[in-house]
Amino acid sequence: MYRRDQAAIAAYVAVGADGWEDRGATVYLSVTYTIRNQTPNVTGMLERKADWAGDGFAIRSEARRVIAAGQHVAVLQAAHELVVAGDIPAALEMLARLPSLGAAKAGFLLQLIWGLGGCIDSRNIKSLNVKEIKLPKKAKLINRLAICAAYLDCCSRLGGSEFLWNHWCDGAAVSYPSMGTSDDISAEHVRWVATCHASLWLQP
Repeated sequence: MYRRDQAAIAAYVAVGADGWEDRGATVYLSVTYTIRNQTPNVTGMLERKADWAGDGFAIRSEARRVIAAGQHVAVLQAAHELVVAGDIPAALEMLARLPSLGAAKAGFLLQLIWGLGGCIDSRNIKSLNVKEIKLPKKAKLINRLAICAAYLDCCSRLGGSEFLWNHWCDGAAVSYPSMGTSDDISAEHVRWVATCHASLWLQP
């Protein structure tokens, strides 16, 4: 599941990774649609370019504003350079500077594009019996980097990026049987990105 679908997303981003304007934006916005949202709703909302009232609407509106202003480009490029340099905690910290991304969703973005880290979200926190690792936006950089290192260490101790992805899909398949098998839910990650790309760049 993970090896097939994460590789597909990484390959999609690599096509346009010289500037990060469109494909990096697509994956970032896709991640925001998983925040405070039920998993079965994500694809449909992306297809309709829809948002619901409440916190989720504010989160995605801010992400769209950042993308429209091109502010995501420098962040993603800097994160990429840090990944290449092997400084993964710094890459995670950089991604968490994007609006609405804490440690878990920045970890998800890191996982989707680079195959590193992972998403220790509420589902994985509960099923794996771990504590939430929060990353305050206003903390000093040295403290944020230490928190990011601890988060990545937790990902590794739990089994790594592939395990976290597949475990999450297994749990989602139990919670949302209408979505199909774990394999179907894993493939849905690719569909989210493809649908978001069409919503952002192909449709009028």
